[in-house]
Amino acid sequence: MLPPTPEGGRMSCAVYVSEGASRDIGSLASISDLLRDEPKAFLWLDVVEPDDADFALIKEEFGLHPLAIEDAIKAHQRPKIEAYGDTWFVIVHAASRTETKLELHEVAIFASSRFVVTVRADPPYSLAAFRQRWEHLPPTVHQDGGTMLYELLDVIVDGYLPIADAFEERVEKLEAALLRKDARTRAVLLQIYEMRRELANFRRAVLPLRDILTPIVRGDLAFFRPEYLPYFRDVYDHVSIVVDSLDAARDIINNARDTHVAIVSNRQGEVSRQLTIVATVFLPLTFITGFFGQNFGFLTGHMTSAASFWWLGVGGEVAALAALLGYFRYKGWF
Repeated sequence: MLPPTPEGGRMSCAVYVSEGASRDIGSLASISDLLRDEPKAFLWLDVVEPDDADFALIKEEFGLHPLAIEDAIKAHQRPKIEAYGDTWFVIVHAASRTETKLELHEVAIFASSRFVVTVRADPPYSLAAFRQRWEHLPPTVHQDGGTMLYELLDVIVDGYLPIADAFEERVEKLEAALLRKDARTRAVLLQIYEMRRELANFRRAVLPLRDILTPIVRGDLAFFRPEYLPYFRDVYDHVSIVVDSLDAARDIINNARDTHVAIVSNRQGEVSRQLTIVATVFLPLTFITGFFGQNFGFLTGHMTSAASFWWLGVGGEVAALAALLGYFRYKGWF
């Protein structure tokens, strides 16, 4: 493999002449000569964060279309597949997850029957698993652009599956947290919106892969061997499984949000009802005490003993309280 280039980009290039055998290329400037002089050779160039000089060299040696090069230079493109002559330009978003967040990695792929160029944007997606698979392909598998593109997409889609499973586990924990009385309202709500944001970003990366794989499965890419098309259909099925799982998780998260809003509204209603009962209880008590506090002759004349105080004063308040509680009970308010 080639060492890092002096311009600062990181490139590695390998040439495959026969199945199971590879060799390094001496100079990147000799790529076009190698492709012309060795018709059976297949070449893979991997580039991490290339600069303008690296892209100029890649364009010249592989004869790539300037519009495809422009899309590869401008990172943060949407996943897509486009044809430029006998070369197909594919952009996919690989995914990985740390303990704190989901990371998406843009990978641009130039694929033809004679070569594959992979351009990885920052943060670069690790191709260690792909290299392991590629180097241990059975001798009967033909090493060409179609095979490498399948292995790349299969490794990327395989990385989607554990992330989708992790979303389902987090959604289940979120549902359980909503039913706990000690759940912190603000913390749960923030968790819901954070999961919705991550899920939407992840779904935007996965869903276009079905559009990318559709022309491949139809056989529109002429350099694919027909016997490899079932493998691409298998990748398509895996993508559909991930999309269905994400759609189900999205529906559950939306339901969890609605459930959270309903629980919060119910709690507010309970508190408001309890406060209303307390305020209603004190309303007649305030009236009675205020009434007896008036300086009327009848009141002052009849409140002359402890018995009259207890029967007329305190007894009236207790009777009013009992009547209110009985009415609330009859209405089913508590």
